This record gives sequence, C-alpha cells and structure tokens, in this order.
Amino acid sequence: VLLDLLEKSNLDEQRKIMVNLMNTNPEAGRAIKLKLITPEMLPYLKGGHLLELVIGLERDDLLTFLVATKNHIRELIMSHAPEELTESWQEDMEDISSVDESQYQIVEMRILGKIRTLASSGAINILEINDMIFAPNKKSGSPTKQNLNIPKNTIVS
Repeated sequence: VLLDLLEKSNLDEQRKIMVNLMNTNPEAGRAIKLKLITPEMLPYLKGGHLLELVIGLERDDLLTFLVATKNHIRELIMSHAPEELTESWQEDMEDISSVDESQYQIVEMRILGKIRTLASSGAINILEINDMIFAPNKKSGSPTKQNLNIPKNTIVS
C-alpha cells in the first residue's frame, strides 16, 4: 500500500514520506527503496541507460511521454539527444494539442518496466538510485547537466 502511494506521489511528497519512514522504521524504508521505481529516477540513470530507454520507445510513445511528463524530465531527455533529433521532436510536439492521460500512463508504465528490466539484469541498482533521490540533505529538483556543468548533447555514462 505504501509503495503504491509513493509511486503516485510527487517527488516532494515522496521525500517527506521516506524521511518519516526512515526515522520510524529504517528496515521498511530500505525495503521500499529496493522496489520503488518512478520517472524521477531518470535523471539518476547513466546516459547510456537513459538513451537505451528512449531509443527503445516507439516515436509516438516517446512524443506522448515528452509532451506530458514534467519539464525537468523532458529537458533531460532532450539534452541527451542529438540536436537534429531534438529539433524533430520539438516540431512534432508542437503539432500535439493534448495527450490523453491514460495513454501517458501506459507509456510511463512501459518506461518503468524498462527500468525494472535494467535493474533485474544488474545494469542499475534501484537501492543506490533511491538512496541518492532520498538522501537526507537532498533538496527539490534533480541532477541535471546544467547544475553538473556538463555540456548539452553530451552523453554521461
């Protein structure tokens, strides 16, 4: 039940819940961190893994995700793509007037499934990523190329 609540909460709410949980029941908090997968993990993935997720999507699904996702997630994905591809996506996104919420949720579930697959194969460690996301001194926001001083269109691995 708590895992479902966290998956549906925004990042600030997730952090508040996890701080309380880690203070009252660290073992339960660790168990949640081992399983919790959300789009907020995308900024913490290595560039190659992020690129793998993006390339693995159908173009329509990717555009649906880019239009409907949070700005910092869209900017992150766009910053990892070649400029020509980013321009093409931006042109196509301008033609999309709205995105059906259920369609977005389906695409998001596919992306989360791909993150689970990366974790199952050992390519990423969900606990480590969640430890970074929920670090006690972590403020709102996510790591970006801008605040890491990494040039646009550079793939970080």
